[in-house]
Amino acid sequence: MAGKPQQLYPLKAGPVRSITCAFVITLYRSPKITAMLRSLLLLICFGLLIAAEPNAADMTADLVASRAAEFAKAGDTASARMLEQLAAGLRAKTISLAEAQQVLAVVNNIPAAPRGPAPIPVATKPVEPAAKPVIPLVPVPTPVAPIPVPPEATVPKPPVVPAPAAVPTPPAPMPVPTPVAQVPPAPVPEPVVKPVAPTPVITPAPAPVAVAVPVIPAAPVVEHVSLGSKQCQSCHQAIFEHEKNSRHWLSFKEFAQGAGADVAAKMKVSKPTEVGTRCVECHGHTYLNDRGKLKTEPISCEACHGKAGDYLAAHNSTYDPAKHGSDQNAFLAKRRAASVAAGMTAQWRLNGGYRNCFTCHVGTDEPIVNTAGHPVMTNFELLAFSQGSVRHWHGTDMTADKPGRLGAIHLAGQAMMLEKSLQAVSTSQAAGPFRTQYFQMAKAAQARLVTLSTLAPSIAELKAITAATANMPSMSDGNPAVCSALAKTLAPLVSALNEHLDDKPLADDLGAKLIPTDMPKP
Repeated sequence: MAGKPQQLYPLKAGPVRSITCAFVITLYRSPKITAMLRSLLLLICFGLLIAAEPNAADMTADLVASRAAEFAKAGDTASARMLEQLAAGLRAKTISLAEAQQVLAVVNNIPAAPRGPAPIPVATKPVEPAAKPVIPLVPVPTPVAPIPVPPEATVPKPPVVPAPAAVPTPPAPMPVPTPVAQVPPAPVPEPVVKPVAPTPVITPAPAPVAVAVPVIPAAPVVEHVSLGSKQCQSCHQAIFEHEKNSRHWLSFKEFAQGAGADVAAKMKVSKPTEVGTRCVECHGHTYLNDRGKLKTEPISCEACHGKAGDYLAAHNSTYDPAKHGSDQNAFLAKRRAASVAAGMTAQWRLNGGYRNCFTCHVGTDEPIVNTAGHPVMTNFELLAFSQGSVRHWHGTDMTADKPGRLGAIHLAGQAMMLEKSLQAVSTSQAAGPFRTQYFQMAKAAQARLVTLSTLAPSIAELKAITAATANMPSMSDGNPAVCSALAKTLAPLVSALNEHLDDKPLADDLGAKLIPTDMPKP
């Protein structure tokens, strides 16, 4: 430790300096002063001395040497040695006050441990601002017994607010490399982890058959540009003409009339077919025309197949044996994969184009239903609607899918109806037609899946879904919290079922058994 300030700086050298030195060093050595405050005192005193006193370098060297002794006592020999060198350089006038201030400024940028000096990194290269270590106010220990939380739900961590003065005094200093790891947390009561949703009334029964749920990474969210149906018309003229007579296309002309006009008026939408309205999100499509302006058109190609701005070039590439080799099927597979990677919807996959139908057909906004009287499509059935007027694939002959595929579409449609209807109920804010009708649709889909599971008992993914929702028939109303938990449980199971049905097609005789005889008309 340095000597007393009265001995180093006698009164004749200046009363301001003597009084300042005595006060600052006495306050600096007080055990009640935190390391952060000590760093601030160094800088404040340093600035005052630079402005007013000729021997500020000696005064600063004294303070730095005192700081070095604290680091040495705390066991941080590297930092202590660096500070001792700094103090020696100040006394020998080989280090300027400005250079020393840059080093000391680092101290002020590092939150110190509640006891002992703030660590200062030793560096031979220019000192960069150090990242502040994370010091939680209340360390959260790991619970002894795991508490089940619905999938995708996470327990929020306590806010990270560096506040050294509020942390209990640990017995050891905090080293620089891993400041948090070596600070033993003070014993605190075991935290009470509150689940995101209230305890569900229904406890899903365990699935009798283990199902390997595939991990399907979420695609990055990329906003592609829509070019309009005219870009597709040049190559798909027959399909374009067919689509103009479909329910999708006609919906754009009809929804703003009659009952649709009343719904728009109640939602205070004066021009429902214009760009930016909630109505156009499902009843129409917005695209960028050749002049760079947004326009609307009926539900057309890109509404279902994805915005073509980024995949059109890959989709339009043509097969050339001299360039692509003799295997045309391999070329087409690569072209399809490149198009999907650039934004095209995998329309032929149950988790792709078929799932896309539920975006509009299930889950209409609650205010539109409860306040404006927009109908809920209680008659929506994926197989019936996909084989109706919107069907336009397989060329001009409109060849129907085989029974195995038709049965798979119906089965997947009921599973997705269950999941999406429960999701809709989970968003409900008040009792009303929205909650009631979507909950009834969920119960109807669950009952149908139970029947289908007896017809196709070998499909493990289907068994897992029915087991997870075994108690749904006893539910009298749609509790949003319970429905949310069920929907989150079902999401990976339904996705796994769809992948199974795509990759392992059902036999035609089994698919024929699954097709309902009373499908609603689209």
